[in-house]
Amino acid sequence: MTYPTPAPPPGAPRGGERAGLDQLKKMIGSQTTKDDALLGICLAAAGTWVYDRVLPQYVQEPAVVQAVLMLAARLYKRRQSPEGVAGFAEMGVSIVVSRDPDVDRLIEHYVDAAWVWGIG
Repeated sequence: MTYPTPAPPPGAPRGGERAGLDQLKKMIGSQTTKDDALLGICLAAAGTWVYDRVLPQYVQEPAVVQAVLMLAARLYKRRQSPEGVAGFAEMGVSIVVSRDPDVDRLIEHYVDAAWVWGIG
């Protein structure tokens, strides 16, 4: 699933493209088309979450694209831990945290504060 790309306003920073399936597959090391439908769903969900939080002119910024890809990869991996348990280690159970601080940090400079936090 692709999203229409709005034209950035004059003087806005320019990036590359929005996060895409090929970028996600490269990131997770997928070399087949077997999981393309599932990866597409994860990419759409991650894109919706991130793009809803950033200003439209920044959706193609490399940090924003990376945030979408990281979140999509995480959602894809999450299917292997439906109860929130990622695995077991010496210190006990390893759980999946609810928010990824790296994703938050990547988009923090591009966030639409009025929409996300209700300030303006």
